Amino acid sequence: MTRLPLQCEIDQWLLSTVQHVFHIEYFLQRLQIGNNTPQRPHDIMGIGNKFEWDIIKGLSLQYAHNGEEIYKDDIWKSIALHQQQYHHQMWDKLNPKATNNDMELGAVDSICSLLEDRQYQGGAHTFQEIEDMIGTRCAPHALKWLRQVLPEMRKLDQPHLNKITLTTFPNIGVSPEIYDMIDERLHETKKMLNERGYRFVEL
Repeated sequence: MTRLPLQCEIDQWLLSTVQHVFHIEYFLQRLQIGNNTPQRPHDIMGIGNKFEWDIIKGLSLQYAHNGEEIYKDDIWKSIALHQQQYHHQMWDKLNPKATNNDMELGAVDSICSLLEDRQYQGGAHTFQEIEDMIGTRCAPHALKWLRQVLPEMRKLDQPHLNKITLTTFPNIGVSPEIYDMIDERLHETKKMLNERGYRFVEL
């Protein structure tokens, strides 16, 4: 490990993760995708989840100045750990065990990540930009599912992710059960980070 992340880098990672979880869960519930998928809420349950310390400490470094270049090895080690998650095992490479439901969920995840402001993907994209990119930047096994899911996501009202901060935590459109699970996981993670010397005020 090159160095431990700073408080501000941890803050940015937690916020982007919580917003991403809400983003995906919002669409999964409206499109009725992923109902039988393990590790929900998305990304923060089970082995390789984004609230594990070994993943937090690497991926938070992307928010350092030139972090994606300077701390590339640390970041990729944490990405590899996260890729143990079920949805990555089903989506990232052609997997004969993947169901239609798995592939639809993977498509929602990919599209949400492109809609979000991620510098390593060139920042936030519009639905039209994503549609234009699908044929040139996506793996062949994913094309069908991206083309199927994207128009359905585009029809829906978009969630107000900017309302979610680490101190303001409204439910922007997921079920009460999922909201409570996200809230609980965030509290657990803040407590764990407090024990490691970081400082978080509970919501």
